[in-house]
Amino acid sequence: SNSKNLTKRSYLSQVFLNLILVDFFFKKNKLLFYCENELFFNFIKLKLPFNFNFEIKKTIEYFLKVKKINLYLQLPDGLECFSVILVNVLESTCFGMEKVWIGSRTTYGACCIEDYLTKSIGGNFILHYGHSCLVPITECMVSVLFIFLEIKFDFSFIGNTFKQFFPEKKPKVGLVSTIQFVSSLKSVKNGSFLEKYFILIPQIKPLSPGEILGCTSPYLENLPNIIYIGDGRFHLESIILTNIFSQFLQFDPFSQTLNLVGHKTVEILQERKSLILKSVSSSKKIGLIIGSLGRQGNLTIMRRLSEIFEFRNLNKIQTIMPEISLDKLDLLGGEILDLWTQIACPRLSIDWGSSLPKPLLTPYEASTLFRFVFWENFFYPMDYYSKKSGFWTNYSKTESNFIPKSFFKKIKLRLYIFY
Repeated sequence: SNSKNLTKRSYLSQVFLNLILVDFFFKKNKLLFYCENELFFNFIKLKLPFNFNFEIKKTIEYFLKVKKINLYLQLPDGLECFSVILVNVLESTCFGMEKVWIGSRTTYGACCIEDYLTKSIGGNFILHYGHSCLVPITECMVSVLFIFLEIKFDFSFIGNTFKQFFPEKKPKVGLVSTIQFVSSLKSVKNGSFLEKYFILIPQIKPLSPGEILGCTSPYLENLPNIIYIGDGRFHLESIILTNIFSQFLQFDPFSQTLNLVGHKTVEILQERKSLILKSVSSSKKIGLIIGSLGRQGNLTIMRRLSEIFEFRNLNKIQTIMPEISLDKLDLLGGEILDLWTQIACPRLSIDWGSSLPKPLLTPYEASTLFRFVFWENFFYPMDYYSKKSGFWTNYSKTESNFIPKSFFKKIKLRLYIFY
């Protein structure tokens, strides 16, 4: 009986070893098949726009090395139509894929990364398309894979249209764009059709060279001409607000047109300044909004503003909102509060603040209201994600207790003289 048991055990161990080997070779062959089979990737590309780089091969290679994947797929509104195709490809190729959630909440930018939501529903990975990495991956609750989604176009058309706008020799021109076209900026700059021009690709860290956001753009002194490559006006208006004395042109790669664009920058600056001045006498009760859509809200900025409000002996009410709307503001404090300060997206205040019955200030504007920062009359600092900026921004290294007690008397004196 002992010899039979030994024989049975050795047989079972051999079967178990064979299953392990089969599983190993199956996974290895599957990995090699999908990573080396160009026909497979060419077939997938037929289902997607030919000039959109979804980086399918890179994504499959990444997930094939993971044993267990509960994935949250996050796409901007304009790319949600490709979500089902992407899910089918990932589920059919990645053997560790157990669950896939397609995000239905609006994704305005990389600040809307839903790592908290993914963690709460049991996910361990986020696949985020169409934006750059604003929130460091090491600070996210789950693993995140960013796909910039580069879009390829023939930019040789720019050379012919440049001559119409810049007939002089060696004009200074700055090139900026969204993350989708950043890789094309160098080829545009080094192209033979622009060799007669002085081309500058600016950078505001931590963004890539030439990249701008709707809330973050570089200040370019002594640069008379700036060309924005991309469609829409949201990102373009950001750099216009920062560089009021420059001339702006927009090259739309989809329509292959180069247009001279303008913006009511002076009117916007005067409007925001007058709103702040009107709030000087009425700022007794303040509502502080923390955005909960992804990573829009910043607790460090909230603590800094809370210190300012405490220093001025102001009553404040703190609230959390995923989406800021007029109805919610009226419901929470329409008749009680004098003004709102929101830590979410500064463009909400700049673009829509004038339509609200009560002032809706950004952290920068609230800092100028209480004279911790001086108002800039000739530009609006769009530096929300800049690494070198004031305490009202996300990456500022100013500690929480940033108001030194030794300077309290000086600050009080400066406030007294101003008012």
